[in-house]
Amino acid sequence: MAKILILGSCVSRDLFEYDDKNTFDLIGYFARSSFASLASRPLRDRPDTSQIASAFQRRTVGFDIDRAFLDELDGSSFDALVIDLIDERFDLFEYEPSAYITVSTELVNAGCLEGISKSDRRWVTSGSTKHRALWLQGMVKLVTALKRHGALAKVIVNKVFWSAEMDDGSNPPSEIQSTPFQYANRHLEWMYAKLAQILKPEQFISHRAEHLRLSHMHRWGLAPFHYTKGYYVTGIESLRRHMNSMESQHSVEEDKVCLGSGAWSSAAHVRVIESLYKIAIPGPDQKLDDEFTVTALRVRGNSKVSFGDDGHSIFSFAETGDTHQILLELSRDVLATGLGVSIRLRGWSHIRYVAIGYTFEGSFRHIKVVNPLLEAWTAIDFGHDDIAFGLQNGWSEPGDASISDIRLYIKGQRSSDEAYVDLREATIWKARKGDFPVADLGNGIATASELIARGRILEHFPQVRPGLLEVTYAYLEKCFRDARTQAQRFMEQGDAPLYGNVNLDWAVGSQQPAELGQVGTYRFSWHALHPAAILLMEFRRTSSPAYLGAARSFVESWLNESYDKPDKDKKFAWYDHGTAERLLCLVLMWCSGVEHRFDHRFMARLLMTIHRHAVLLHSEMFYASHQPTRYHNHAWFQDLALLATSLALDSLPAAHFWRETALARLVDQFGKLIVRDSGFAVFVENSIGYHQGVQRIVEFAGGLAGLASGESSIAATARELSQFSNFFRYPDNRAPAHGDTFRRANPSGDDIRRLKPYGKPEAVILPKAGYAIVKGIHENARYMLTFLATSLCKTHKHEDNLSFTLFFDGIEWLIDPSFFSHEYSAPLPAYLRSAAAHNALAVAGRQYSTEPGVADMEGEVTAGDYRFKGEHHAYGDIVISRELRGAIDSLTVEFRDRASLVNGHHGAEGNLELFLHCGEGVTAKCDGALVVLSHPDSIYCLEVDLPGVDVRLYFGKTDGDIIRGVTGLAFMQSTSIYTIACSLPYDEELGWRLRAKLKDVHQGRETHS
Repeated sequence: MAKILILGSCVSRDLFEYDDKNTFDLIGYFARSSFASLASRPLRDRPDTSQIASAFQRRTVGFDIDRAFLDELDGSSFDALVIDLIDERFDLFEYEPSAYITVSTELVNAGCLEGISKSDRRWVTSGSTKHRALWLQGMVKLVTALKRHGALAKVIVNKVFWSAEMDDGSNPPSEIQSTPFQYANRHLEWMYAKLAQILKPEQFISHRAEHLRLSHMHRWGLAPFHYTKGYYVTGIESLRRHMNSMESQHSVEEDKVCLGSGAWSSAAHVRVIESLYKIAIPGPDQKLDDEFTVTALRVRGNSKVSFGDDGHSIFSFAETGDTHQILLELSRDVLATGLGVSIRLRGWSHIRYVAIGYTFEGSFRHIKVVNPLLEAWTAIDFGHDDIAFGLQNGWSEPGDASISDIRLYIKGQRSSDEAYVDLREATIWKARKGDFPVADLGNGIATASELIARGRILEHFPQVRPGLLEVTYAYLEKCFRDARTQAQRFMEQGDAPLYGNVNLDWAVGSQQPAELGQVGTYRFSWHALHPAAILLMEFRRTSSPAYLGAARSFVESWLNESYDKPDKDKKFAWYDHGTAERLLCLVLMWCSGVEHRFDHRFMARLLMTIHRHAVLLHSEMFYASHQPTRYHNHAWFQDLALLATSLALDSLPAAHFWRETALARLVDQFGKLIVRDSGFAVFVENSIGYHQGVQRIVEFAGGLAGLASGESSIAATARELSQFSNFFRYPDNRAPAHGDTFRRANPSGDDIRRLKPYGKPEAVILPKAGYAIVKGIHENARYMLTFLATSLCKTHKHEDNLSFTLFFDGIEWLIDPSFFSHEYSAPLPAYLRSAAAHNALAVAGRQYSTEPGVADMEGEVTAGDYRFKGEHHAYGDIVISRELRGAIDSLTVEFRDRASLVNGHHGAEGNLELFLHCGEGVTAKCDGALVVLSHPDSIYCLEVDLPGVDVRLYFGKTDGDIIRGVTGLAFMQSTSIYTIACSLPYDEELGWRLRAKLKDVHQGRETHS
């Protein structure tokens, strides 16, 4: 009799009730346990399961808690391991840090999770991104254990799904119809696909659809996985056939490649591997044998080598320098075209780069990763024909190289006494140049080159993924709101449509518009293929083939001039953000080609281009590579483009790999760059314009994630971002021009929107995010006061700590003067980003830090009154503080400002000034320390009692050494405004007041709206 182990559920166990030939001996049954718990560390404090009445159920829950299945593998001999994934329907719970248990019905009924709800942050929903990441870790651990026992070939996967169909054709009860069977089946498909990357096709048992219907007569009652008798009868016979036909061992070729969560998984997913060597790194008690291995581990400086519990190598660095080296000397040379490692970086405060490569002719051939992932495992790898390698090595594509070592350099600063590099895998491979695997069609086609040679591209990709175009074009319509006009202008006049509602004159016969090189944003947009994307949008709206032809022509031209040969504008041709948006456009062109049956040559070229771009975006070397930090919204575009590519080419083996990487990165990015505070979600990059842009991106991510895996947490985050966008908005639908945000000018006359008073006047303070907002009513007019101390990130940050803006009676009276362009060093953009261009205290001639953590805010709202208090030390030894007090139902604001000299640098600190900046149409008149602000379209004026008598007014000053009295508007546009400046002393509390009053009768109201 064949000895059978089961890791699964009753759908597999009950098969053996129909073993009328006594073929099998069921020696072990492990249920109610997720793969994820296998990889989890053992519990220190075991939950009490004594309340479970059934001994079997008590034992089953105990198996999950104790990770007993892996012990069973060590202690038993079996002929087949039958796996089914039905019990992956259960959620997980982080019972202790990094220790997860399966939330089975029995565990809950035992009271082990009493008082804990699904809203608890430790609760992990089945099928979520985090659940899948944990499941993958467990899968890798299980596969590793099976390989160690030589038992991977003994695995049989019972491929079952949930069902809502009855065997007698009747309508299922409402409780069955309401089960999430479609969501569960998508999750099952994802897990089966992961197992299929490791196991052979003959190791799966599939079932006919009619056998997976539900039966009223099932012994355990009606459930989405309690099937008809036909399932059990045919299932046991299928198992017998599989047992007879299964090979007892892996072939040598298969054993070379192990797909899982290591550096080698990237190689095998995206390349046609001719030979691959996973390098064994000997542990402290492991003897070297004849296998391919490392003969020496070397580190440079005051460093040590040790080994973790799972056998991975740990390199610790305690030296004072900032450059650290690891050298793996190999037991023999290998002819190869690529290599990679799976590493984890711990205890580093900052890493400038990680370089990985090998010794070649006495030099170091390598790539550099400038924003590596910290405190988590990640794969860093490269192939000689990767775009990533070409970008850093002058577009050279070396052929086979004899590799005798792997070298890593880490340039960075330790955060404590020691920093660590954990090394789990190292791999060297030889791959076929310019080729990649495609799904096996059953007729011998397995690679892209073979698919193309046989003219089978459109056969292999017969249709576009449902929903992909709808989600993507909905996002683009928010990004290019004037796409229709821009596309029509291109067709009529030939002007190139670019981002920012710009059409550049493009002379016939010229390769590029003459003005393209003048502004970085133009170059970015050109190489991002925005002209093609805008034309595709108009094609989708009109169905006119002229727009599709023009878009295709632009793509082909770019491929000819900037892809097939190096473009002289390397920065923007391969800018991280622009490359991601280009890939998104290429995906849309691919979808159009599939829908409209483009010619074979173009589709073959497009397929190869998209694949190489996706490999680039997946590469750690390219991730946020042009940014000062890994956590940046530009990285999100890379993840979105990679996710969209995985959906458009979902039959490729690499698609699942790209998809999971993109989703995991997005979750990581959102956790770092979106802060939740008092019921809102706020983007940390110091710009409401980028916040609103990010909101669109997250909505797009939620749509793609829903198509990929049913993930909903990203969509929920988008809703919270939208709530903040709506709250941080003036009554006329404008918003303060905070950070790198273009400003909308004040309206006038009949264009002013004076709405009814707020239904619910309120004041909100978000101390973590650094915002305080009052939405109040003065007499019968709305006002909105905003106060800022955003110091979570330096990206897009202006020198605006403790600045404020004021909207009142349909007009923005005191403004953030916005910015002009991203040419930050130019005079006007530099001024608009400076402290002197904000409603705050500024110190002339002193360096202003925009590093995170230099500002904070607190406050309270009680009985209709508010008090906000903030402080910043952006000037180092000068501490700036500000307090605002007022009532929500009256526009009178009391200010308390102070600049304190911490180290007593009297005489060298620079002039201290208070600046206020008025909106368009607002006039400032000065009478000593009293400044009166008025607007011709308001019956009100603002009186500002300043704390000093040295008051100066500026209007449109752009000549000389300083710029004052200017505001930015749209891109490269500005206008004149009034700026008020007042010199102040240090180390004094300076009180001043701003209040709204009706204009004097003789002033009247110059126009009536």
